[in-house]
Amino acid sequence: MLLFLLCVAAVSHMTGAALTSEQHDISGCPIVVYGTTYTAVYVSEYEASLFFCFDRFKDASPGDCVRTSSAGVGSVSLSLSQESVDSTSPQYTKLEGVQGSSSCSAQFSIMDANNNNMFSLILSLYGEIYGVAAVNPTESESRDLYLEVSPETNAVDSISTSEATELSLSGCKDQGAVLRRDSKACLSDGSVGICSASNVFTSERCNHCENGECLLGLWCSVTGFSLIDVSGVLISIRDRCGYSLLSRDGLHLGAVFRERRRTDVSLLDHLILTVGSTHIHIGQGAIKLNGSLVNISTAQMPEGLTISKTSSEISVLYSQEFALHFDGHSALIFIKGLDVSAVTGLCVDAGIDLNTAKSPELSPDGCDNAHTDVEDRTISCPTATTHCNLLNSAGFASCHAHVDPAPFVSSCTQALCSYPSVDGLQCSFHQTYEALCSRANVVLPDWKTETQCEGKIGLCLDIYCSEHEFCGVNLNEETCLCRAVFAQKYKSNKTFGEPTVCGDNAASIYLIGCLLNEKGIKYSELHLNDPVCRGQMDPETHMLRFGFDSAHSCGTEVTTQDSQVIFKNSIRMKNQTGMVTRQDQFTMDFSCFYNQPRLKTVALRIRDSSVVQKIISGAWSYNLSMKSYLDPSLSQPILPQTQLQLDQTIWVQLSTSGLDHSLISVVTDSCWATSQPQPDSTPKYDLLEHGCANPNDRTVKVEGNGLGTSNFFSFNMFQFTGSSDLFLHCKVVLCNHKNSCVPTCGSRRRRSIYNDPNPALISLSWAS
Repeated sequence: MLLFLLCVAAVSHMTGAALTSEQHDISGCPIVVYGTTYTAVYVSEYEASLFFCFDRFKDASPGDCVRTSSAGVGSVSLSLSQESVDSTSPQYTKLEGVQGSSSCSAQFSIMDANNNNMFSLILSLYGEIYGVAAVNPTESESRDLYLEVSPETNAVDSISTSEATELSLSGCKDQGAVLRRDSKACLSDGSVGICSASNVFTSERCNHCENGECLLGLWCSVTGFSLIDVSGVLISIRDRCGYSLLSRDGLHLGAVFRERRRTDVSLLDHLILTVGSTHIHIGQGAIKLNGSLVNISTAQMPEGLTISKTSSEISVLYSQEFALHFDGHSALIFIKGLDVSAVTGLCVDAGIDLNTAKSPELSPDGCDNAHTDVEDRTISCPTATTHCNLLNSAGFASCHAHVDPAPFVSSCTQALCSYPSVDGLQCSFHQTYEALCSRANVVLPDWKTETQCEGKIGLCLDIYCSEHEFCGVNLNEETCLCRAVFAQKYKSNKTFGEPTVCGDNAASIYLIGCLLNEKGIKYSELHLNDPVCRGQMDPETHMLRFGFDSAHSCGTEVTTQDSQVIFKNSIRMKNQTGMVTRQDQFTMDFSCFYNQPRLKTVALRIRDSSVVQKIISGAWSYNLSMKSYLDPSLSQPILPQTQLQLDQTIWVQLSTSGLDHSLISVVTDSCWATSQPQPDSTPKYDLLEHGCANPNDRTVKVEGNGLGTSNFFSFNMFQFTGSSDLFLHCKVVLCNHKNSCVPTCGSRRRRSIYNDPNPALISLSWAS
């Protein structure tokens, strides 16, 4: 039964007179508006609108109010009803998501000047948290109803009675933001404000928010030996241990650092994600579940965990709490649903003591022992600094407001000044920065061209290497190479494996696959004296076994000496059929009583440290020089006492003096090698043809050809089969700037337009 507890009528609204402002007591049926409970309603007219405010009479400042047009309004009266309304009642709210019953309502009757009922405004509270303003119009015209919530100056919600009759008063107010129920918004500090369906406000830290969505949330990156935490703090990890990145109850993410090409530099090797009792190893070419290699498409993962893999990265998503992306060099971690205050690890606070963050379970004994290594002359810190500072260039400027490039520049410079720019490491810092920019909806279309990082960025995600190996690039191919600390003892002893194991009339020997890979020796091309007898490669350890016994002699030579029977065989490479080879001619003898692995290595010395030749070409007279160097920055010349090894990369510069660089460019048209001093002798091996690298030799790279009065190219040293002498010849032509002087290389070459009738020929020579 409807019980009216209170009825108050406002004075009549006479023509030309203002509606009397009235304060109405609703303490008997309070209302909740955007999280605040009110016990009074202030009814007044302001700027041609009728306001029902909850905190004070309407003035110029924002407030919590419901407003509608005041046209024709004469008076307003209030009645409180204690009638309970639940979900079975016809008058139950139609607003989606509202739960619970309403125990009362505050009903305002709005009359015209003739005391005729125009419409009613009914305030109800469901489930003690969901405020609803319902309109019951008796007039035929549509009426608009607006909700204003301080500190917003505009309406946060509205309805038209032609479409709906209920206006939600539910939402959240916090940190100066006003959010509707079950919505998100970007806050002034850049974080994301979240108002739940039950009007509970929370916020998430964010680096870039748009339209209520965190496009770039909290992130942490690990590249090389550098880590950047969620606050942008950069640290370096120099040992070969494991560290905690993120840790909370039931969830742990750790990173393990290992050496690769140098004993004194460690890089990110793999990550270990622990969910409950499940341990997931994420590394180059392998995902392991509790220590066993798995196929991620069929493996049973813990609930809430999904793992996917492409040719360029491995992605891990866990229960909307965080996402991990690993490309072989870098790990990029996005923290979304985790409460950072309840998480420990370097990703949330890189300033903690590293010993505290070190994970005993991921750190083998001796992992923090320091190592020293010889100088690597291919490392050029000035060149590395220039390359890393490209992150500050115009090509990346559109992202600087979203992602600070400073820690990436610093980490890139630190890495490339102490480790060679190989295996794609030189591009991984720019790649990680671009990935963050992409998350912030910033497109950097030319970054790969500007940084010369075209091609595949991900490293070795499909190549599995054993524990003592890492995957790197050798002769432009991804392969398993030996970790520097592991390889030390073998290289110092100049061996390729373990000592011979002898038995009754039998012998076996194990070679280490990664040592062979470093020399470019394909294990499939090795055999014993009998070519039918080949080695067996262990798929897990990559150890190559050769053996013979009395049943399978494999060409074994049996001799006696001093009353001993000696079984002797040799591991050798099959005969080379090509004109040139970049592989050492491999031969290794082994026996039961004598083991002397021997690698036929050729140390080459340059005969001419540089060649200078005076050239007259038509109207131009100039000096042409050809010099060779050990490094790409051309700062370490090859001298007569310099020893060169087969497959070692060298750089050859052709430069001129006496030319007007504003008019003339120098084009190296062709370069070739012979085993005799005469340029037209045979055999002949081409390095450059028509200004371009020999497409059949992947080691040749040409720089600056046709761009000025000097250029250079690089290649890996070789020798002609059966000869230790090597003579390099280059033909150089001059090109007028009226023409395009840069050779067009690739599948669509054009006819040469740098037609110099007097080309220059210059030569260098090497010998063992």
